[in-house]
Amino acid sequence: MAANRPVKIRLETDEHVEVGKTTVVNVRLLDAHNADAPTPENIFLSINVRWPSGKVDAFIVPIAQGNARGQFQFTMKKPGICQLDVSEAHMAAGTAFILGTEVPMPSPVSDPPKKTMMRPMRMARAPVFRSGPDGAVISVGAATESDIQHGTASAIQFCAPTHTVLADERDSAEIRVFLLRPGGLENDATINLFSSMGSLAPSILTIPKGSISATIKLASKDTGTAVVQMPSSDPTMMPVGAMPAVHFVHAVTALDCAVSPPSISLIDHSQVVVRLLNENGNPAPSDAGQDVTLTIDNGRGELEKSTLRIPAGAYECRTNFSPTSIGAVQISGSTLGLPIEHADIHVTWPIAQLVFSLVGGLAGGFIAKLRQKYQHWRVLIGVVTGFLLYWAFIFGLLHVLPRGAALNPLSAFALSAIGGWQGTQVFSTLLSQLGLAKKST
Repeated sequence: MAANRPVKIRLETDEHVEVGKTTVVNVRLLDAHNADAPTPENIFLSINVRWPSGKVDAFIVPIAQGNARGQFQFTMKKPGICQLDVSEAHMAAGTAFILGTEVPMPSPVSDPPKKTMMRPMRMARAPVFRSGPDGAVISVGAATESDIQHGTASAIQFCAPTHTVLADERDSAEIRVFLLRPGGLENDATINLFSSMGSLAPSILTIPKGSISATIKLASKDTGTAVVQMPSSDPTMMPVGAMPAVHFVHAVTALDCAVSPPSISLIDHSQVVVRLLNENGNPAPSDAGQDVTLTIDNGRGELEKSTLRIPAGAYECRTNFSPTSIGAVQISGSTLGLPIEHADIHVTWPIAQLVFSLVGGLAGGFIAKLRQKYQHWRVLIGVVTGFLLYWAFIFGLLHVLPRGAALNPLSAFALSAIGGWQGTQVFSTLLSQLGLAKKST
């Protein structure tokens, strides 16, 4: 597993943008420790901007080799909450939210809060109150719509990422809280929050005077679904919809692809083992199961299976590789959301088996010559027929011996000696096994 390799993507955005204005979104590639991780090759990130109406605009952001950051920009079309989702085939996805406003928002001020009455307002006056199919996870509280209309409570909306989050206490879900009130509050507002699992930072959320949004982060070391809650007795804040839920999964950050043994002969098999790993290089189980695709990048050979499945709760799968030529072979393993891994195999000639087969064939042919008083050419025929019989055993055409026993050099000698002694009768045996000749009765 390569160090400082990008495994996830983070979006950094403004919290709110005036309709008609252009906003710049920063994109960062991070490693398992949330440090910037330059990409080893040119990549293209896919970013979808989902508007409050449900319509989606797609953007492509290129990041050149050796860089860990990129940018793109778009113009806010309508008021409401926009959800931004970024994805790349071999990295974990990222999500961010931006609130589109109809009027410029004042900057938060730090004056001491003063006691003032909240102005009455109606939901219909603020288009940002509509909760269209924007993909956001939103919440429900104790206050009523009547309270909001009469100015005694303020509507707030929670937006949480829909993708899974790693349960390593480093990866966190960034939850944005939007105040659905044009112009913001006249005083600082504090909201007490707690989570059914994990830890919130901060647990007491403050929306500053004059602002309309704030951000909290939720992290966990345990897997499962964490639901953010707020006291239902708070009469001043009304969450709209259901409280946000974040799904934490095992901290799988890498795919390990290895072969055992890494050096084989042309007649051997090698086992390809694929494992899911955490940031420390230890096995980490899959939560929902993982499909892995194996491909041969260099060299020649055959994989028993090219698509493998790591079941839920497991962390590895394996298959066999059979070479068809000598030299270096490279196999790559890939799965959605994790970097591609490579494994190398070195394939050589089966020198020991070839030598013992040659000697065995000579011995069998020589014995047949002495017994039947054949001419000297009978020894050469024994070399050929001895090797053919041995080939039939090691590649499963004849099933008298297990393949492992047939690969033993002593077996190579013994089987080739039998083939050398049989001579041309070996051809009849093999042709009948191949279905090219009738079996003798």
